[in-house]
Amino acid sequence: MLSSEKAPARRLAHRVAGQGALLTSGFALAQIFSLARNALIGHWLSPSNFGIAATLTMMLQVVETLSDLGADRLIVQAKDGNRPRLMANAHLLLIGRGALTALALYLAAGPIVTFFAIDGAKSAFQAMAIAPLLRGFFHLDCRRAQRRLDNQPNMLIEVVPQAVTLLLAFPIIRLAGDYWAIVWLALAQSICAVLISHLVAHRPYAVAADTPTLLRLLSFGWPILLSALPLMAVFSGDRMIIGKLFGMEALASYSVAFMMTMVPGLLAAKVANALMLPLLASAQGHNHVFGYRFTVLTEVTVLAAALYLALFVIAGGTILPLAFGDHYRDLDHHL
Repeated sequence: MLSSEKAPARRLAHRVAGQGALLTSGFALAQIFSLARNALIGHWLSPSNFGIAATLTMMLQVVETLSDLGADRLIVQAKDGNRPRLMANAHLLLIGRGALTALALYLAAGPIVTFFAIDGAKSAFQAMAIAPLLRGFFHLDCRRAQRRLDNQPNMLIEVVPQAVTLLLAFPIIRLAGDYWAIVWLALAQSICAVLISHLVAHRPYAVAADTPTLLRLLSFGWPILLSALPLMAVFSGDRMIIGKLFGMEALASYSVAFMMTMVPGLLAAKVANALMLPLLASAQGHNHVFGYRFTVLTEVTVLAAALYLALFVIAGGTILPLAFGDHYRDLDHHL
């Protein structure tokens, strides 16, 4: 009798271990592709152009962070997350978010280039506004798959666009010759991610507008929206100050160090969101199980962060110029 009771727990543990390995390897591969693409950009562009490219990416991240309502997370954790109508309303919210984000970035292009004193880059910021508009048509069926611990669709959406933009990076950099390369690569990545999200979906794409469901999505999302303000300050505030006070070359140097140190954090956050969110959601109301799963997640995160910190402290000054070029040699003596 006891053995039969333990069987479901063992099956869950094996499934979690398998999905954890899939997620870790998949997200790690995506981060490697992303880092390799940025390294190519760092090698080929001058520090001033790389600084402008970093600013373009940073401002895109800022507007997307400040507009995140977490509709995808609600689909994963809600008891009725499989309901087609909920996903259709979430799609409408994504479209609205994409349109508003694109408009905000387009209108902010002038003030941004004035703030950072990068005259001539306004059109690049305006073109970058197309990326969130495209992402507004993302298909959320991959989040429904996460509910049953099926992360294969999500991995395809993460890895394939990174691989495609890595392959495109060299010819686009050669053709563009400056910070415009990051604009074209961002647009290519957005198009690829949206296309794959539709290709791996099992449910037809649909859009709906039910006032109660939309209010529920907004009610779920507003705390996430508020939490984005300190996140923006933590992840982008320092780079804004450096770009404003010290210029694009200093921002380029700071950004390459930032990219390297953020790799484990991004990896841990993505794995935790994809793997632990459905596990924690399924343990709602079971405090002991919830606490145990949360503790394991925290311990693994702290261990991984400590190991990466030790690696970067010891070898960071050697790794940066190898990855991004001689422009960024001896940064460990300046940062």
